[in-house]
Parts: sequence; C-alpha cells; structure tokens
Amino acid sequence: MSAFEKLKVADVMVRNVVAVKSGTSITELARILCQHSVSGAPVLDENGKIIGMVSESDIAAAINIENEFVESLEPELYDLLARSHIETERKYTSGKLTVVDEIMFRNVLTVSEETPLKEAARIMAENRIHRLPVIKDGCLVGMIAAHDIIKAVSEYC
Repeated sequence: MSAFEKLKVADVMVRNVVAVKSGTSITELARILCQHSVSGAPVLDENGKIIGMVSESDIAAAINIENEFVESLEPELYDLLARSHIETERKYTSGKLTVVDEIMFRNVLTVSEETPLKEAARIMAENRIHRLPVIKDGCLVGMIAAHDIIKAVSEYC
C-alpha cells in the first residue's frame, strides 16, 4: 500500500472551516467568501448542524448582472461579481432571493475523519463536487476540498 493510499481525510482536511449560519444574506455570504478566499461554505443551523452547502456558483446562478438586485449592491461587491468569471447556470427570476437558505444545496454529502482520502476523491469525482464537509458526532469538524487532495497527491505520490 502506497503512502497516499494510507492517508485519511483527517490527515489533510482544513480544520478552521469558514461556515455561515442559516439566514445569512447573499451579500454577506459574498463578503465572507471573498474575505477568506474560499469558493464555498457549509450552512449551519442554530445548533451548528450542517443543513446545506453554498458556493460562488450558487451566488452567480441566483443573480443576473443586469438585475436591480445587483445594482443595489455596494459598488465594490458589484465590481467583484462583474469581474468574476463565474458562468451563470440558472437565471435569477423572482427578484426575491436574499438569504443563503434560498440558494444552498441541501442534499449534502459528508465524510468522516477516518474516511480514506482515496474514497473522498472518488465521492467528489462521481458527484462532480469540489468539497466535502467532515462530520464527527453530527457536527462539522473540517472540510476537504479537491485542492487538498491534489496537494496530497503531489506530496505522497
């Protein structure tokens, strides 16, 4: 068994996870993602349990740059969204999307700290996702992203 095959999620996961609470505004989410240089975050309920995942792509899909919602944003946030090269996958239609709960993905796949890294990579590839929350006793304890796996490959293979 190679050194890479022996790795567990706990060996490479990020422990200081940037997360948002249910009810966080989309504008605040955008600020948080930019401030921490991350592309997505888990959404937690009032008890700290994960109830969804939200990403830059979800923000882009929820808005239309021509829409009045974007025009009402602060200038620096508007510039950030306008400069980003995120392709819109869905059209913003209702004009009423304001909080993360309305745009988050609810069927969140998770892994444990003991999950083999190779298995986490398989889950990401099969589901075409870029990050997995790491859960212990029902609580969020970390995050593993595709770039964490790529880094491990570069170091251990």
